[in-house]
Amino acid sequence: MSWSELTRAALDKFAHMHLLDMAENLGDSFFLMIPDGFHVLCLDIADGQHPARSYTRQKGDRIPFGIGQASIAILSFMSKQEQKQILDHNEVPFLRPKGITRGRVQEAIVNCRHLESTCGVEGTDPPEFTGVAVPVFGNNQTPIAALSCCLRRSRLSDEHYDHLTKSLLASARAISHNLFDPLENPR
Repeated sequence: MSWSELTRAALDKFAHMHLLDMAENLGDSFFLMIPDGFHVLCLDIADGQHPARSYTRQKGDRIPFGIGQASIAILSFMSKQEQKQILDHNEVPFLRPKGITRGRVQEAIVNCRHLESTCGVEGTDPPEFTGVAVPVFGNNQTPIAALSCCLRRSRLSDEHYDHLTKSLLASARAISHNLFDPLENPR
């Protein structure tokens, strides 16, 4: 098994517990997404009592970068060169048909870099859903994944948004810590 396969397996293992916990406590659908070329790939899903699906329907689904909050959370912390390459590739075939402009993606990137969370970029569909996503960082603040949730717009009050964002950020940081921080020296 290669290093990247080991990291992916460990990521999936640590993230799964957090997804289940958030689904149980917050009631929405939660996803683990990783970069996959010009797309993000869904590795895991946990549903709460109010399951919702928009772009991602099942594990293994791939969503183009620039569409959906998870892709913005990862894209925001990639290098400018990677962002340009991805947006050059995805703009015409994927973003434009959804009513998403490059400028709006770039605004979402700036906001996510500042807040470390994103609601993505609204396009022409699906209008009844929304969500929040945060990046999961590897070494040197490199984005290796995103934790994301999907819910019906009718469920997203200011209070619920605050709970979602805090839970996603805490989980992302705990996953990064478990995967990448060196073990403390026992004394």
